[in-house]
Amino acid sequence: RRTFKMPTGLQTVVDQELERVRFKPPPPAIPMPSPQPLLPESRRVGCIAYKAGMTQDWDEHGARVPLTVLWIDDCQVVGIKWKELHNYYAMQVGAGHRLQQNVDPCQAGFYLQQNLNFKDVMTEFKVSKDALLPVGTQITAAHFVSGQHMDVTGWSKWKGFQGVMKKHHFKGLPASHGVSLAHRSPGAIGNRTDPGKIWKGKKMPGNMGDERRTVHNMLVYRVDAARNLIYVRGQVPGLAGRPVYLRDAFNTLHPMRLAWGLPHPTFCGQGGAALSDVGRAGMALLLADGRAQVKKHGRPTTPVRGSASPDEPGKKGVKGTRVALPELAVVTTHLGAKDPYIPYAKETDYFEVRWKKSD
Repeated sequence: RRTFKMPTGLQTVVDQELERVRFKPPPPAIPMPSPQPLLPESRRVGCIAYKAGMTQDWDEHGARVPLTVLWIDDCQVVGIKWKELHNYYAMQVGAGHRLQQNVDPCQAGFYLQQNLNFKDVMTEFKVSKDALLPVGTQITAAHFVSGQHMDVTGWSKWKGFQGVMKKHHFKGLPASHGVSLAHRSPGAIGNRTDPGKIWKGKKMPGNMGDERRTVHNMLVYRVDAARNLIYVRGQVPGLAGRPVYLRDAFNTLHPMRLAWGLPHPTFCGQGGAALSDVGRAGMALLLADGRAQVKKHGRPTTPVRGSASPDEPGKKGVKGTRVALPELAVVTTHLGAKDPYIPYAKETDYFEVRWKKSD
C-alpha cells in the first residue's frame, strides 16, 4: 500500500493539535488543611451521613424539639476535580464500608489506586478553589457547628403502587347513592375526539415514593464530634439506615455564615491537620448504647479517649488493645434566643367585654 508523507508544516500543525488534545493538565497543588478566612465566594465541601432515627430534647425554655440523628461513618475525600480539566472544582466524597467482592471492579481499582478503604456510598460536591482538600482527608461531625443551617438531601420512603387519593390528594367521587364501587377512582381523564388523547403528565395512579428530595435550611441543634453524630431539628426524608447528603445551606448570606463560625475549609486539629487517624487506619467507629467500639480485622477493641499509649491493657472481658481517639470538642448545643412561651406568660383576654353604660 502506497503512503504519502504530509508536508512538514502541516505535519507540525497536526502533531501540535494531537498533543493539545491528549494533554491532561496536572491537578493543582493542594496544601495540608489549615484554618483560612471564609470569603463570600467560598463554598465548602459537604459530607455523607446515615440516618440513625429520631429522638427529642427539651431546650432551655422547656419546649420540646424533635430531632433527627445523623451518623457520619468514615467520610473521606476520595477524588478531586479541577477547572483546567473538568471545567469546575469539585470533590468526590465516600462514606461507609463495603467488602471488595461487593464493589464494582472499576470502583475497586479506583480505591486501591488511592490507597483507601472500599466505600459504600460516593457522591460529588462542587466547591470553591480555596476549599479543596487532599485525598484521604477525613470529614467529621466537627465540620459543622451547632446553630448553623444546612441542606439535607435524601430519598423518600417507597410507598408502592398507590391511587390518586393518596398520591395526588384527590377528593374522590361522592359517597352517595348511584356511585357503585368507584368512590376512590380518579374520574374522567380526558375528552373524546378533541383532543383524542391523554395529555402527558396527567395525575394518575402509579408508583409513589423513593424520590430524591432536599430539605432546605435545617437547623443543626447539636453536634457530638466525639461520636460523629449530628442532631438536626425536624424530619429528614428516607428510612433509618439510608444515606443522606449534608452541605451548608445554599441560600444564606455571607454575614450569617461568618456569624456561625464555620471552620474553613474543614475542622483542623490542634496541630493544624484534619482528623484522619481513625479513617486512614482502616477502622470503623461503631456506636452502641453510648459506648464506642472499634472493629479492625474482625477483632473488637475498646477505645479510650485521651490515652496516648496503644499498648495499654484493655478492660476485663474485652479482648484486644486500646486505641487512642483524638481529643475533640465537647458536645455543642444550639441555644434559642427566643422564648416560645412569652406570649403565654401573662393571662390575656382576647375577647374583651365592654359593658354598656347605664343611663
